[in-house]
Amino acid sequence: NHAENIFASMAYRDAISWNAMLSAYIDQGERVLQLFKQMQAEGFNPDELTYAIALQACSSLSERENTKTMYYEIGQRIHGDAKSKGYSSDISINNTVLSMYGKCGSPSEALVVFTKLPNRDVVSWTAIISGFADDGLWQESLELYDGMQLEGVVGNSVTFTSILKACSGMGSIQKGQMVHKEIILKGYEKDISISNTLVSMYAKCFAFPDAHQIFDLILDRDVVSWTSLISGYAEHGLGHEALSCFEDMKFEGIKADAFAFACGL
Repeated sequence: NHAENIFASMAYRDAISWNAMLSAYIDQGERVLQLFKQMQAEGFNPDELTYAIALQACSSLSERENTKTMYYEIGQRIHGDAKSKGYSSDISINNTVLSMYGKCGSPSEALVVFTKLPNRDVVSWTAIISGFADDGLWQESLELYDGMQLEGVVGNSVTFTSILKACSGMGSIQKGQMVHKEIILKGYEKDISISNTLVSMYAKCFAFPDAHQIFDLILDRDVVSWTSLISGYAEHGLGHEALSCFEDMKFEGIKADAFAFACGL
């Protein structure tokens, strides 16, 4: 790696050069954590950006199979180190901490951090809402979303995707319809990830006319769009309709993934 060779040959390294190196490996979480450890071993103090990158690496790595506990423990140590260095009020670090605890399967610990935040922005709210939704704590996720609205914070596409998943899990079509109206009001109805999640939400709530209405408006339907509809039919025991959609998907030239195949069986 050319960048790493230059970095290794540098006579003097500062926080900027270390952070540049860490950022270069942002998609390689294990390498980020190796460099983070090396940086500390060489006597360099991480700054807020360093901590944020290292915590993000823990979040990414925790999504692998059977790694949540390992990277939760590493992330917890990094969080503790950041606090000991006086970064407990840094919004970028705290938002990354919230995401890390949520993705590592510890939304309750994320909530402890969240409740102590002096300032909460849409990233803070989205991280805590997503953490609870991903852990299947849908009612808590919906309550947090209500709290976000009471504080006057406007959601983004990730917020809406997460809260729609919570509505799906709860089978709460009424809440889902309210969120759908908010999505239209904020101009996110053409976002494909939101459209796909709306299709899934309506289908799982047995509201197939609504699911098809959203589905038909998606200009660039992908395998997720189709799978959202197919899985809804399959979950409700409507095998004929699921197979019909599966055939329509193939006719449209969309290559099925493993999940789509499983739903179509």
